[in-house]
Amino acid sequence: MHKDFNFSLVPEVILDRHPEYVELYKKAWDIASDHVHDTPGLPVEHHMDEGFAPDRNWIWDTCFMVHYCKYSPGFFPGIQSLDNFYLPLHDKVKSSCLIQHPDNPPLFAWVEYDYYRFTGDASRIHRNLVEKRYLQRHYDFVENGKLGDRCPSSFLMNTLQKNECGYFWSGIASGMDNTPRGNDTYTNLYWVDALAQQALSALYIARMAALIGENYIESE
Repeated sequence: MHKDFNFSLVPEVILDRHPEYVELYKKAWDIASDHVHDTPGLPVEHHMDEGFAPDRNWIWDTCFMVHYCKYSPGFFPGIQSLDNFYLPLHDKVKSSCLIQHPDNPPLFAWVEYDYYRFTGDASRIHRNLVEKRYLQRHYDFVENGKLGDRCPSSFLMNTLQKNECGYFWSGIASGMDNTPRGNDTYTNLYWVDALAQQALSALYIARMAALIGENYIESE
């Protein structure tokens, strides 16, 4: 357990008929607290670490951690951890951790919108859509990526590429390495995952734009 963590920082669960479930719940938060790290050299040093390796960051894992951390945003820096991708990928800010797969599923807009809906904290929306345009820039990053591209902040090359009919991808980068599609990039197989995730990004970019009255973004 993290030295500064205690269970008053998370929602209390009361389940008298199954106290073992409450113990499981507490154990999950206990484990999560051990992944609150301060890593020198990261753009946002106080962040959530997904536990793979101390010098690597994963987009997909971090996005899902935000959904967990939102229940205790004062202690768990879930949403702030997304900046450790935005800044290196789109502002070329140096980072002490490499991004494992720059083409991990692009779930940022969905996660940012859900965080706002859950917490009521709209402070990131204007920055992400108007000031820095991180969400639109990441959408374009996925749309325009080429097989073999390497970002300065990434560990592995890009495997996601689009043509006039759809998207090609690889199993590991997509997070779907346990599907029959396998771990390699298939040059004759289109991935509906990428198509759906880009549509999801566009949907939530538009919804957030409407929230802050920047309606022109919806039609971009």
